[in-house]
Amino acid sequence: MEKSLLLVDDESSILRSLKRIFHRNGYQVTTANSPEEALRIVEQKFFPVVVSDYRMPHMTGGELLIEIKKRHPETMGIILSGYADLESVISALNSGAVHKFLEKPWDEALLIETVEQAFIDCSESKVECNETPYPLSANITLNEKGEVLECFEGAESFFRCEPFQIIGAKLTSLLPYLSIQDKQNLCLSDKTEIERIDPSTNDRLRVICTPSAYLHWKVELTLTPLAGVVAKKNERDTGSVSIQTTFMNDIQQRLSDQKAVSLIYLDIRHFRHFNDSFGYQKSDELLRHIKSILIEKAPKGVKLSSMNGAAFLLAVPRVLSEQSALDLIDLIISPFKQLITFDEREVMLTFSAGYTVAAGGTSKVETLVREAQIAANYSKEKGVDCYLQYQQKMDRSQDDVISLQSELCHALKREEFSLYYQPKISLLTGDILGAEALIRWQHSERGMISPDRFIPLAELTGLIGPIGDWVLSTASLQCSYWQKEGLPKFIMSVNVSGRQLTEKDLAAKVKEVIDYSGLSPEYLELEVTETFLMQDIEHSISVLEEIQNLGVKIAIDDFGTGYSSLNYLTRLPVDTLKVDRSFVSELSDVSEKKSLVKNMITMSHDLGLRVVAEGVETVDQLNVLQQMNCDEVQGYYFSPPITAESFSKLLAQNAWGDIAKPSHVNV
Repeated sequence: MEKSLLLVDDESSILRSLKRIFHRNGYQVTTANSPEEALRIVEQKFFPVVVSDYRMPHMTGGELLIEIKKRHPETMGIILSGYADLESVISALNSGAVHKFLEKPWDEALLIETVEQAFIDCSESKVECNETPYPLSANITLNEKGEVLECFEGAESFFRCEPFQIIGAKLTSLLPYLSIQDKQNLCLSDKTEIERIDPSTNDRLRVICTPSAYLHWKVELTLTPLAGVVAKKNERDTGSVSIQTTFMNDIQQRLSDQKAVSLIYLDIRHFRHFNDSFGYQKSDELLRHIKSILIEKAPKGVKLSSMNGAAFLLAVPRVLSEQSALDLIDLIISPFKQLITFDEREVMLTFSAGYTVAAGGTSKVETLVREAQIAANYSKEKGVDCYLQYQQKMDRSQDDVISLQSELCHALKREEFSLYYQPKISLLTGDILGAEALIRWQHSERGMISPDRFIPLAELTGLIGPIGDWVLSTASLQCSYWQKEGLPKFIMSVNVSGRQLTEKDLAAKVKEVIDYSGLSPEYLELEVTETFLMQDIEHSISVLEEIQNLGVKIAIDDFGTGYSSLNYLTRLPVDTLKVDRSFVSELSDVSEKKSLVKNMITMSHDLGLRVVAEGVETVDQLNVLQQMNCDEVQGYYFSPPITAESFSKLLAQNAWGDIAKPSHVNV
């Protein structure tokens, strides 16, 4: 298929930028500065894929893609826009005209991959729009509510839906001519069989339903034409009439009937890392697996639908109190509190969640979805296991995030980032053995912006890649410079994000930095957060081994907060384990935490690992850690993160020899 692409945006600068990107990747690009111009162009030529902005004069991108879809049903439409458009875009997504929704500022690699996949999907769609090969067959698994838990080969062609749309849908929604009574007659204790006629095509449907497990049924579906009539596939009225639209319409009808409803928005944190590591096809399979698990845990009466990206929406037919909402969210995501198995790998997933409630009346479903999504985003900033109800003040916070996201794009060019350094002190000698490089953003108007605010944004937009590269390069150059100045040598620690960990060329980048800076690899350490490390353990081991072979040290950061086990710790190519500050903060108060930390240290030493305790702030914590034979400590008791100039003075003094004489503490 010719890689002919139409780009639509009312900003010429964005069109020029996108055109350069796609030209470099071998696409034939046509541009339009308005929806009207785009429609004139598509009247003359077919484009397999159209990428459009959303907010444009006279017509939205969603409306444009609907019009293009009417003219060319095979065309795949992609919206490239910002968060603020979510409420309006939902209707376009439900129309079926929008294939994917991507956010600005875009991640170039993700954008290219999405467009490439859209061309593949378009090619498959054109084949499917030809005469349907009969008979059609599919195998699925149903639960007692008549919802699809699993779908197998043939299901996509049979239902004319993506697998993520099929899983979680009721069979009676996928095949509207089946009645609820039909479903009840199928899901019995014995094998059952029924035949029905599709009134829109006169096709004969045969359904064989066999119990396969407790409250699970294996369903075999076969569709054959009557009297040898072969129907065109696009004439069949099956589940392609947008399951998500039906889901939204059901909610809207409930609101119109003055009935209460609560919406919960679940978003998988950092799912983009799975896209990078697994690829799109496997990631979609993972999403289907996740959805089937969520459906299994959802109580009776709670409906679930996939949203764009790695998100799910739950509709609860009542007003949820704060506690009942938290309890329900905890119940539904409880299977993910431990590692799950997928494709012969063990992966870890964490969720952000937010919810909104409506007692019925004039509320629009799109508005409620947007509120739940904003609450989920707001909760994400507050940390794991924080699930909040939507409040109007979150709108202002969301607008601020959008503005901050735009300014983050320019921060590197404006040289607004700097590095601060926090020392790691030997509990044996009192010497500075290492330092952690920590990024800071000094905004020209907003002042100092906390990493807790901008790092998640960088992760979300893909900017964490270039920012992480800058931190690695700057910290290595600074450490090399200090050594050349004759200051005491120490190990420079740099944090590696989950996104960087999924990059195939991470080891090559590290080697390039080492060669350029002149820093000996033995004085460089990469800190990898336990959570990211465990998302794809096999890939992580492979990448870390490459880096360790360069002579660079590896540390597990925030240990104890994720799902690492002794079994995995023995396999991981690491040199250092960092005990999370949440354990250190309670050392002087909670005996259980003391035992846990002591076991961590003993276990690590048995494996030949060094141990660093983070967040040491009091002399009591210091003394306890000394008695436990912890190797190094880091925290405000010694020094907060400080500028390079201040750290060089601290390094020259290196004056903590007296900590080698701890007070007596019973542990």
